[in-house]
Amino acid sequence: MWVVVLLGCIAGHLDASPPPGHSPEAPADTGAPEGLPGDTDTAGDTGEDTAKVDTADPHDDPVEEALAAEQFYAFGELQEVRLYLDEATINALNRDARRGQSEYLAGDVVVNGARFDHIGVRIKGSSTLRDFDDKPSLKIKFNAFEKGRDFAGLERITLNNMVEDSTQTKEVLVYRIFREAGVLGSRANHAALYVNDELYGLYTNLETADDHWLGSRFADPSGELFEANDGADFTRGGVGNWESASGTGDAAPLDAVVAALRGAGDDYFADLDTVVHMDQFFDFWAWSLLVGNVDGYPWTLNDCYVYADPLDASRLQFAPWGVDESWNAGAPSVWSSASGALAAGCMRNEACKAEFVARMPARLEQLAAFDVAGWHALDAASSAEVLAADTRRTFRLDAVEAARAELLTTIAGWPDRIREAMRL
Repeated sequence: MWVVVLLGCIAGHLDASPPPGHSPEAPADTGAPEGLPGDTDTAGDTGEDTAKVDTADPHDDPVEEALAAEQFYAFGELQEVRLYLDEATINALNRDARRGQSEYLAGDVVVNGARFDHIGVRIKGSSTLRDFDDKPSLKIKFNAFEKGRDFAGLERITLNNMVEDSTQTKEVLVYRIFREAGVLGSRANHAALYVNDELYGLYTNLETADDHWLGSRFADPSGELFEANDGADFTRGGVGNWESASGTGDAAPLDAVVAALRGAGDDYFADLDTVVHMDQFFDFWAWSLLVGNVDGYPWTLNDCYVYADPLDASRLQFAPWGVDESWNAGAPSVWSSASGALAAGCMRNEACKAEFVARMPARLEQLAAFDVAGWHALDAASSAEVLAADTRRTFRLDAVEAARAELLTTIAGWPDRIREAMRL
């Protein structure tokens, strides 16, 4: 099913003239046809994309925006993004990507029929970095050049190219599981991306962590949000690898964890709970294991966000990011060998370690109640036509189908592997 979002609250942002690549007689689509149109993939970012809180547009209705955003990220609903860039801009974006730069350049975009002119576009990625000669991951920023503009209350759209995920579905499934488990995280589904009316293929449409993301989850979104770059940890050397994603960039909440780790006594959980929401961290940590996401904190020192909630004494809460390598074959066996200082300290403390283990059976029961196979089927059905037509995908269609079958088998057997590894 295609979702068309035409919002009255953003009508003032739309331009009636056709974007580049359209003749006056052939205006931009206001929706998708029944089948595929006949028009002929995460990783961390390269460079900063710090989100600062913009002044709210007085014409926006928060309730309408929240509903529209919910539609845009509705699970199993394919979205359509049409990007219009001139050749000089494409060449400049390609050059920036090859040089490791990430400046937003101007283009136009039509999102499910809602058109915005003069928005910002940049290529993103590290190991998944590709340019427009291939299949780039992109960030589209509505307010890059005109402050206060948004789509459905969203400042940015993040489109991941899935070039390292042979299933073409891991991100969508993993973020769904985290959210169903009550763990702080982004919403995700799939989108068909067109560039100058050429199909660039199927993408993960991932909710961007920024001040709007915080505002939909916390009563006070003015706190510090940090993204973990390579080497980010709660050590003297690791603090500098957390990048500010929203707020002022004040690292005091991170430094407080470093100090608490140095001073932790026998009651490790309680000592750290003053600066980290330890119940929430245990949930984040456990569910990362339950989906095999060990290519991120606390096993690998990257790929997560932390938020210091001002209404909770700035205690940190964790959110997953970069989950496309989940369900790694050897993941359960590494459950107790996390290298991140916060988890490693817990594993060295017998009481803290025992508490983490004691909570796992309830989470395994919760996972068993999730219809992951049904979610996969719904997502696969919604994106099948675009996947088949995606000539830029890294994997052959038969390889995708084989990888998906293997993934479902892995997921079905994952709880038993966790029980064996943890001796539950």
